Amino acid sequence: MFSMKADKVRFFRFIRDLKLTEVEEASLIESSVKGEDGDYWLTQESINSFLAGYVRERNISLSKVSYKYPDYMESAGSGWLSVLKKLYEMPAAYPASLSPAQGELLKVILANISAKTVVEIGCFIGISTLWLAAGMASSNVRGRLYAIDTYVPKFPWPPFHYSCIVNPKSLIKEAIKSAGFSDIIHLIESDSKNAASRFDSWLGYNEIDLLFIDGDHSISGCKSDFELYAPHVAVGGYIIFHDIFPKYCGHEGPRFVLDNFVVNAPEQYQLVEMVTAPTNYGIAIVRKLRG
Repeated sequence: MFSMKADKVRFFRFIRDLKLTEVEEASLIESSVKGEDGDYWLTQESINSFLAGYVRERNISLSKVSYKYPDYMESAGSGWLSVLKKLYEMPAAYPASLSPAQGELLKVILANISAKTVVEIGCFIGISTLWLAAGMASSNVRGRLYAIDTYVPKFPWPPFHYSCIVNPKSLIKEAIKSAGFSDIIHLIESDSKNAASRFDSWLGYNEIDLLFIDGDHSISGCKSDFELYAPHVAVGGYIIFHDIFPKYCGHEGPRFVLDNFVVNAPEQYQLVEMVTAPTNYGIAIVRKLRG
């Protein structure tokens, strides 16, 4: 039996959203290994093999819906854009990741504010992280981006995709290296609350020039992120929220924070809300006016 490692996932967590027959479960268990904790664990290789058969046997038509690239991105054959396109091509990217249009927005903002310190809460598979870093790289100041995430596996999400990323941190690290952003992006493997409890070890006395909140979308989670991190944002700095329209994205947290902490404090925050295409999940840009 082996010890739990980052390159394996729990059998029962993997199958949670899949409707398997008893025969399929038995077959999948045969390809798993038993851990020291007594649970069955699956590797990326065994998962890929199983999912290919799962989709084929059920005649599942995989979604052809994906984000549309701008022209300059369509023709990109090298550099950070080519790395970004590979991430967008992963089935898990749609619709959970930022669209290219939303990513361009973040990039343009950062290219203009010359941010020294950026904090991202929730980077999923690294798409938003690369957009943020690209904006920082094109400014006069090649600052530091701290990407906070638990980097847990990304599991199948029917009907949107039937794929699994066992080790997203490894995927993101390789993307960062290939994009040439290793000096900008610093990964913090932690939930946002624990990361905030040790600001001294990574943020120090630096103020945050831009904070991107896209982590725990529950009311309690988003409220906690705002309360813990907003005080560290510099006056004149920005706080950006993703997924602000619950009617479309199904998340209540960002909307709750905006309505209860930002809208009612016009002397402290300046707010712009944006409808975004192709999915109207929305982005809010908040400028901090005073401490």
